[in-house]
Amino acid sequence: GAYFIKEHRPAKVLKGADYSTPVKNWVRITWTGTGFHSATWQPWSRWTKDFYKTRGSHGCLNLSMEDSQQIYKLTKYREAVFIY
Repeated sequence: GAYFIKEHRPAKVLKGADYSTPVKNWVRITWTGTGFHSATWQPWSRWTKDFYKTRGSHGCLNLSMEDSQQIYKLTKYREAVFIY
């Protein structure tokens, strides 16, 4: 899909009905809340292709700190991004 970066912040607190989570390297791509961000609570050393079934997110793309830093550096506010 084609998206525009709607929000680009070094830090943000994501809030929902049952959570309030501080994250780093927040890159929002939809107004409904989908974005890329660090997820330091995820056990990345145990990642598998089915990991999301038991350790998924509320709709975001959870990333390691290193990967979230890379995405953050590569993107800018209002830029177009293409995800395939």
